[in-house]
Amino acid sequence: MIFLGRTFSSDGTGHKNLNYNFQHANYLVTDKNGNKVHVTYFLGLQTSLDGSSEQAVNDWDDELQNIADIFDVSPLAQESYNFLQLVEIFVRLTGMSSDHCGKEKKDFKLMGEKKTAAVEQVLGKKQIIDDSTDELMPHYVHENQEMLKKIGGEVAWNALDEAAQKELKSAMLQNLTADLGKDAFEKL
Repeated sequence: MIFLGRTFSSDGTGHKNLNYNFQHANYLVTDKNGNKVHVTYFLGLQTSLDGSSEQAVNDWDDELQNIADIFDVSPLAQESYNFLQLVEIFVRLTGMSSDHCGKEKKDFKLMGEKKTAAVEQVLGKKQIIDDSTDELMPHYVHENQEMLKKIGGEVAWNALDEAAQKELKSAMLQNLTADLGKDAFEKL
């Protein structure tokens, strides 16, 4: 089965000071005969810390990461060397459905921001893979200079232990990827 697109839907309620959310994923898939078929998967009913949109998005992250983790240890993933990352799920998100309440609209907005960030991350990684060292070097130098400026310069850098330097370099590379992805996204 090939997943062509997906939309999410959810709703929540409260009972005796507990918040409950249920989630659905809606897919358009191609079956083994080549026919496109709509399917809906119930992702479950979970308790939530609160009824906020921010918590709803965290709940989506947790549920989708759980799905990715289960898939990644499955025989299908192991045999096909086809693993699933959370960012890939958000890249393929094509929409959400909900009722008309303001909270659900905020959920939609926040999920849209996650999708945009995921697309930018994928585009940034693609550019790092595809571009030559000469094309990437000015971006790398700029991000490195920004990192050094934030921590107080070369002297502060040299005073850090190796673990702290690695952590800062990792964050710098994530910023580089994000910036490249934002530029690529704006050009689309």
